[in-house]
Amino acid sequence: MSKLIYVCHPFYGHGKPEKNLELVKTICADIWREGFVPVAPHLSLEHFADEGTERVRILDSCVILLKACSEVRAFRYGGVVTEGMRLEIEAAQAAGICVTFHDF
Repeated sequence: MSKLIYVCHPFYGHGKPEKNLELVKTICADIWREGFVPVAPHLSLEHFADEGTERVRILDSCVILLKACSEVRAFRYGGVVTEGMRLEIEAAQAAGICVTFHDF
């Protein structure tokens, strides 16, 4: 079975959710080409969950998903980690999941 890799990436960070979604799609394609299964809640939750009113539920759901993964790849822009990313990274580290950082 292929390894699940969680994509930790800003959603509304930098005020550009559409650009962030495109970047996540590219990251997921790269992970897929490596032979792994990308897990990126950005690509599904944005279709039905409201970040403005359901942020806590969204982040809780993200943590549930990342705990099923064996690796978390955190993508930072200029070394910046958003609040949501920080929560995901801390949850992964607490669960003993490998977190790698990638800067753009």
